[in-house]
Amino acid sequence: MNALVFLGEEWFTDTHTLTFFDEGTIADSLGELGYAAGTYGWYEGAPTTMPDPAVVVAH
Repeated sequence: MNALVFLGEEWFTDTHTLTFFDEGTIADSLGELGYAAGTYGWYEGAPTTMPDPAVVVAH
């Protein structure tokens, strides 16, 4: 993930790898811990270079 972050007149680049696990593995692992987890496709129209981006939401 690469993000250009603005704080007032200051800014910085936040660059890091989020995870190497696919969303199904993450959701299953969270489910085993007692969380309800769902997977969703990336935000429609969002610019990204990730090959198959997804979001996992747990509660």
